[in-house]
Amino acid sequence: NFPLDLAAIEAPSTTG
Repeated sequence: NFPLDLAAIEAPSTTG
């Protein structure tokens, strides 16, 4: 997943 809002839906841990 990528550090994007879309990724936050799949894996919030990825964001940041």
